[in-house]
Amino acid sequence: MGAPLPIPATLLASRYNFSFVHGERVVLFNGRTGVSWVLEGEAAASLGAELSSSVQAWSREGWQADVLARLVQGGFLVDPAFDEVAEVRRRFWNARREAPMVVTITTTLDCNLACYYCYEERSQQRLDASDAETIARWVTERLDASGKRSLHVDWYGGEPLLNPDLIEVLSQSLQALCRERDVAYAASIVSNGTLWPDDVGAFVARHAIHEVQISLDGLEHEHGRRRRYRRQHLPGDGVSSFTKAVALIDALLDHVRVDLRVNIDPGNAGDAVPLMTMARERGWFERGFPIIVAPARLAHYSERSRFMLDHGLDSRSFDALSSQMRSECGDSVRFEDPYVSNGQLQPRMSVCAALADDSVVFGADKALYRCGLQVSEPSRAVGTLHPPRRRVIPIQPLEAAAPVSDHGWWAAYDPTLESRCGGCSFLPLCWGGCPKHHLERDAAALQEQCGYWRRNLARYVLSPWVDAEGLAHEPLVELGDTAQFRPGLSASREACSGG
Repeated sequence: MGAPLPIPATLLASRYNFSFVHGERVVLFNGRTGVSWVLEGEAAASLGAELSSSVQAWSREGWQADVLARLVQGGFLVDPAFDEVAEVRRRFWNARREAPMVVTITTTLDCNLACYYCYEERSQQRLDASDAETIARWVTERLDASGKRSLHVDWYGGEPLLNPDLIEVLSQSLQALCRERDVAYAASIVSNGTLWPDDVGAFVARHAIHEVQISLDGLEHEHGRRRRYRRQHLPGDGVSSFTKAVALIDALLDHVRVDLRVNIDPGNAGDAVPLMTMARERGWFERGFPIIVAPARLAHYSERSRFMLDHGLDSRSFDALSSQMRSECGDSVRFEDPYVSNGQLQPRMSVCAALADDSVVFGADKALYRCGLQVSEPSRAVGTLHPPRRRVIPIQPLEAAAPVSDHGWWAAYDPTLESRCGGCSFLPLCWGGCPKHHLERDAAALQEQCGYWRRNLARYVLSPWVDAEGLAHEPLVELGDTAQFRPGLSASREACSGG
């Protein structure tokens, strides 16, 4: 290794510094580097506050050499010539280019359950054998052109197992073409857990499934109220959707990772902690593949479910309930957070599938989408599975022109250029959050994302240094405007005022 670079005479405090005090501990954290440092001494609190209050200039004089070196190496003090936002932008675009190919296949928009909050429009639309051939050809061409060395397939619906023949045919075809090209293959599936075959282990192995997501909306009574069978899909055996899903989880945990999504609204919030008790009593946390818990606040994912804006659990209550669920489960149980990968606070290094180059969602309506949450919104399609043959079309007047596709927006999206995100101190941690919210200019959802970081960043920064019991029972600081938007930096505060 070469000699360390000389430290400039003047340095700037990073715009991504945060400082939190808990008891006698002062923890300094930098969102761009992910470095944490416990400060000590009488001046620790004041130093942490000054480093994280504004992007101000600091002289290199007067520091102990080892302290100054550590502040520079950790990214807490930076060279004025270094553009931190440009570095975040570079990481973002690298992640888009380097992400594995992710292909989401919506086998059908039909479902045997009638969840009141569902964001999709139910229909009999489904993919068939001819679509399977086209999808396999599309994947082949894209793999060959991109040189990607891994393919991830996500089976999606509706309920994907209402179209099992497509899964059987297309899964084998995609695995075969990956073997021919020495491309790594893995699959996942989002299912309600009521229609699986008896040979659970064989099904998982045959389709190279590495992850299964199953939802429970509380204990049996509340789950049954929210996830009742549709009349045309009533089971002949009379077994409830809750009983079937629980039995499937029991069987799956010997074979594959299971993400237990716990959908929470005001009516079933009282079941969230008892559900964790049930999971522990059934041994789900000690199995060959310990279950992963993913609490989810039911929200407005599309226009169809926009009514949830007025009927959902508020964000603060959801955060408090999630904390109670963690306490009930204990530190050894992994909770999947939508904002923090693997529960460990680090700068973002990966993008969602909607932003990954060469990734796509095949809708059951035979349209192509970028985001799985848009599969029942044809106006959001970015292409079609079976393009019409080229033909001459008479010129139409402007008022009859087709709407512009979202394809260009997805290709160009960059959160560092968004007015509300470019000057935000959370930027390296969230990369603007869900891009769909930006596409739709959903102010309520964007505000909620910012509010999450304001309320929860202290917990994530302090958790490696403070025991879980202490964090659960002591109020933590909630960040405000000056922490999210540092003085002297331009930013749009209106859309990110907490929530």
